[in-house]
Amino acid sequence: MAATNFTNCVSKKVLKMRTRRFADVIWLVPNQLDLLRIVLAFVACTLAEARPLLAATLYVVSHYIDLWDGHVARALGQCSQLGMMLDYATDIATESMWFVCMSPHLPVGWRIVCCALTLVNVAGLVLCVYNSAQNRYWKNADVDPVDPEGGSGDERKRPWLQTWMIGPSGYTRFGYTCVFVYQVFWALLFVHFTNALPSCTTKTLLVGCACFWALEIASLGMIVWEQCHLYREKQI
Repeated sequence: MAATNFTNCVSKKVLKMRTRRFADVIWLVPNQLDLLRIVLAFVACTLAEARPLLAATLYVVSHYIDLWDGHVARALGQCSQLGMMLDYATDIATESMWFVCMSPHLPVGWRIVCCALTLVNVAGLVLCVYNSAQNRYWKNADVDPVDPEGGSGDERKRPWLQTWMIGPSGYTRFGYTCVFVYQVFWALLFVHFTNALPSCTTKTLLVGCACFWALEIASLGMIVWEQCHLYREKQI
């Protein structure tokens, strides 16, 4: 009986050591960086009408921080499941806020593009939350797609573009460039249609960003495709 009580006591202590509550994880530095990004995007949207150039700058800064939160998490040993979800959700939240902010100034065609990308992003977030709960995080190249019920899943092969964008430890330099320039493109588009800078300047910059913007849009579609491929559920 004493041995059993001791074992149960040790098990509870180990479980307590391995388990972190929301209040513990939310204060980790990388998660605080994500919350800062949301605040910056909110302030940017608030200033959009009065100070469009400042608003666009703040939006770009919020996504520049996104390039570093993963590095900070690994450097400080503060990686967490909440952090993975928060990072993805913050990207979508800030981008969606910016789309809403831009929409009154955009032609109909660009509004349709923004709506379509929002749907893709939300679909990706839903799948990411579910797959991550099943220990199938889409960035992990070594995720085993085998059916947990005993079936043999298809061998997972990354789409060709994703092999350039994502390496074993996360985004490659090329991937980070595409992700960041994609967001710079949206900021410049807003500046262009609000005439905050000379039209010739913004058009030149937009053309320079267009290739990376298009590659990132293709990558977003492939991310959703990858997560659909990883999806597994038990039959009810």
